[in-house]
Amino acid sequence: MATAIKDIQEDPRERALQEKVATGYQLEDVEEMTERYRNVLVNTVHIAADLEVVTLPTYSPAIKTSPTLEDKIAIAAACQDELGHAQMMYRILEDFGYDTHSFLFDRDPEEWRTFQMLEFPHEDYIESVVSMCYGDRAGYITTVDLEENCSYAPFARSLRKVNYEETSMSPTANAGPGSFSINPRAAVSAFRKWSISISRFAPPGSGCPTT
Repeated sequence: MATAIKDIQEDPRERALQEKVATGYQLEDVEEMTERYRNVLVNTVHIAADLEVVTLPTYSPAIKTSPTLEDKIAIAAACQDELGHAQMMYRILEDFGYDTHSFLFDRDPEEWRTFQMLEFPHEDYIESVVSMCYGDRAGYITTVDLEENCSYAPFARSLRKVNYEETSMSPTANAGPGSFSINPRAAVSAFRKWSISISRFAPPGSGCPTT
């Protein structure tokens, strides 16, 4: 952190950009960016895009174990939304020279950035719903923060649509582990997923702005 601050202070162009952004200014053109700003932004969008895509193979098996047709449709619709969100993120990355097809199909698995919860298999519909509940809420907190504070206007605008669609999960996602206690199978999954979902954020007092 100290090194990053020193770099900003010593680079006149970086310092000027930071001062401009501090007034509420939003960038519209890639040409306005410094190398450091560009690298941080691309890394942030890259992570967001990968997380959206990786949810698909994690949640889609729940379609087979959904108890009703309505539940199958709901899971499929959620997957469709995630794919749409990923498409918006990859579209932004194309402005920075990325090829979406290559990014999706030619990368090694180790190069993908994922959320810890998505590294664990989801055995059935119940696990997927609980994971969606907590995972989507954790993601929503992050993306709302980005929408409100991101100084790159195209990214902030794209997140407006993402966050609007994510609010459909809000009533369930506000629940704590005890909310699933009526179903023993759901309760076990809830307590396991809860601890993993909060690991998305740094421990309180660590200096992380999301805690």
